[in-house]
Amino acid sequence: MNESTWRPRLVEGALIVTSILLAFAIDAAWGERTERLRRDALFAALEREMAIASDERDRVAGYHALGQEASAALLRLDVGAPLDRLSAAVVDSLLQLAYNSTATFDAPSGALDGLLLSSNLDLIEDEALLIELTSYPGLVSDLGREQGYLVEVAFRLLDYLGAEGVDVSLLNDSAIEPSERSVPWSLGRTGAYAIVGEPQFRGLLNELWWRYGNSLERLDEMRPTIDQIRVLSGLGRTH
Repeated sequence: MNESTWRPRLVEGALIVTSILLAFAIDAAWGERTERLRRDALFAALEREMAIASDERDRVAGYHALGQEASAALLRLDVGAPLDRLSAAVVDSLLQLAYNSTATFDAPSGALDGLLLSSNLDLIEDEALLIELTSYPGLVSDLGREQGYLVEVAFRLLDYLGAEGVDVSLLNDSAIEPSERSVPWSLGRTGAYAIVGEPQFRGLLNELWWRYGNSLERLDEMRPTIDQIRVLSGLGRTH
């Protein structure tokens, strides 16, 4: 084979190989860009969800703290001293806070749930972030269990009050968010002050106080995980 025959074929072959390598390089670059965009979108979604979770955690903790203190205040009342009309009003206000501060944690977690249920965990290269992300659902589950117990005790308290002739429909004025508690009937005072010394009433308040405390502890445990996910997600999105 003379030079005029093999040289064009050599050039043609080189062009084919170069084209193939270029195609591979373009495909790899495009794949890397696509993965980076997916990772950035995921980090942004996680950061946004944890920002909402942080606000929700603080909101719920605010309610629970008020409910726990109201329960304690009712238990601190001197049951041997006669109650005047002003004291009766105080009992009603405290009672309303005690049973009506059982707000539940309800933050969205679609991005995290989707991540954990999919095969995209390889997008998370930061081991510390991965640990926090996989820990968070367990913390939410623990909180949900404690809040379930809390709501159960609150309902038992309402059942007891009804059996004792206390009209809880008169206790709908909220010291936390009055605009959310408006009702189309007149509010007034109840006879709840007459049962502040009853053992069953005090027993329910005691259990309510502990349940509020347990829920607050779970909420406190969530704070560092939420904060860490927000920080690490933000860092991951900027790199």
